[in-house]
Amino acid sequence: ELCVQVEDQAKILGKGMPFKTALVVGGDPMPGQLYRIQQGVELIIGTPGRLVDLLTKHAIELGNVLVFVLDEVDCMLQRGFRDQVMQIFRALPQPQVLLFSATVSKEVEKVGGSLAKEMVLVSIGKPNRPNKAVNQIVIWVDAKQKKKKLFEILRSQNHFKPPAVVYVSSRVGADFLANAITVVTGIKALSIHGEKPMKERRDVMGSFLNGEVPVLVSTGVLGRGVDLLVVR
Repeated sequence: ELCVQVEDQAKILGKGMPFKTALVVGGDPMPGQLYRIQQGVELIIGTPGRLVDLLTKHAIELGNVLVFVLDEVDCMLQRGFRDQVMQIFRALPQPQVLLFSATVSKEVEKVGGSLAKEMVLVSIGKPNRPNKAVNQIVIWVDAKQKKKKLFEILRSQNHFKPPAVVYVSSRVGADFLANAITVVTGIKALSIHGEKPMKERRDVMGSFLNGEVPVLVSTGVLGRGVDLLVVR
């Protein structure tokens, strides 16, 4: 989802110029992605796993790449993508490396040091400070009462102002909870997670952003970096 948004913004910025992009993510057919890259593009946006697949199975040529960007690098390291990232980096000549991260841990600094000889750290905002524009409310609920409390909040006109995103820890949980919200509250809810095909995920996001679906139940696929400006 983040890759899709990045490509959309890149197309807007490159409009009117000879600027082609390639979206390389799992869930979409690989032949179409391979053909797109072979035709020549200025920007590749992708996930490490799919890009490594193209490198190893189809030996795509990345010798002309000048800039290597890692977004949400701390999250990538937590999910075990380090080996894949390093494999991609070794397939490049000597690109400029840009790392973006919400947090700068020792591990992030270590990776940065292995990718760039002279690393410059640029910090924006105050670390570990909540955004003043966000009103955070914590409700302590017994584990067995969580769903009941969620349903009460969604039914309440004082608390629920659609659209809303509900985060869960598992893909199966996302599907079950979305169905339960629809059945119990009468409010239409859909789920989104990494097991769904990319086309279905695009359709779900489109329905949510267009206001057709008030509630979206998501795993960590929407946890970082994705713009959800309609959510209040």
